[in-house]
Amino acid sequence: MKPEGADDEMEAFVRATEALGDRRGLTWFALPPFVAPDHYDRLLAFLERWAPEVPLAVEVREERWFRSRAGFADLCGALEELGVTLILTDTAGRRDCAHVRLTTRTAFVRFVANALHPSDFTRLDEWADRLARWADGGLERAYVFLHQRDEAETVDLADHLERRLAERGRPVLAPWRARTRYEPPGRQLGLF
Repeated sequence: MKPEGADDEMEAFVRATEALGDRRGLTWFALPPFVAPDHYDRLLAFLERWAPEVPLAVEVREERWFRSRAGFADLCGALEELGVTLILTDTAGRRDCAHVRLTTRTAFVRFVANALHPSDFTRLDEWADRLARWADGGLERAYVFLHQRDEAETVDLADHLERRLAERGRPVLAPWRARTRYEPPGRQLGLF
């Protein structure tokens, strides 16, 4: 990881997204799996230089981040001080990174599904409960990034989560409503 060379790229990114105005949302950095706790100082140096006007979320994936309670607490404390959201990763095969530690008043859940396996829906039910509790406790915003191999099935997962949140008094989609099932176009769409 070389944050030393990232300042120009960061500045270019921030400039490029300024045109989005108040629609510029949370920026998400998924760190490569090799970025381990021994990169802590370099990661912090980069995050300290990050543009404060652009909200940021960071995902750490290397398993050593989660092994040491003290090390994980140090990371979370630093992110809290910097106002950086720590991504909550929920992958069926990696329960260590499915921590539930918030570092800001924003939750960002990266949910990796498993081909609509029943456990996907059980896990989403647990997230609906947790997000509703957190909202009652002051959570201001939640992002849930759903993905799996067959992205068309992601709509089923989103519909399930939306229904569960609505049952808990936390509707998420106001005027817009997704189709109940994604139907890919019959041909490649074009601009011209």
